[in-house]
Amino acid sequence: MNDKKLLGDSGEHYAMSMLGFNGILCSKLPDNWKHYDLIVQRDNRLERVSVKTRSESPSFGKGSWFRFESTGMYEWVIFIVKFRNSEIRSWIIPFEIAVKNSSTTREESGRSEKRTISWGKLEQPSLLKYLNNWTLLRF
Repeated sequence: MNDKKLLGDSGEHYAMSMLGFNGILCSKLPDNWKHYDLIVQRDNRLERVSVKTRSESPSFGKGSWFRFESTGMYEWVIFIVKFRNSEIRSWIIPFEIAVKNSSTTREESGRSEKRTISWGKLEQPSLLKYLNNWTLLRF
């Protein structure tokens, strides 16, 4: 297993655990499920969640960013950063808010539009209310 897959799987399991600890019913989808990673139950309906995980690297800084799909095939995006000192920060953001605060980029193939959100943007006051707010998914 490569380090990137291990990091991604760890992020999904971390998100699932944190949601569970906060009383939110959650299930992980099979690996390589298209567009999203988790399903949560909210008010007797299912909502889809995409989890994006990064780890701090030597070049990590204000310009580091997350990529996510702009398909609208899910309701929530969870951005997780694991720092070298083992601190973990997570932003649980509604899809529409994530898109509003992101930039557009084209994939190398030119066929798929992606969104990017920078580390600096996540640290802005308007998005800090989503930081480690695992109860946000609860009604």
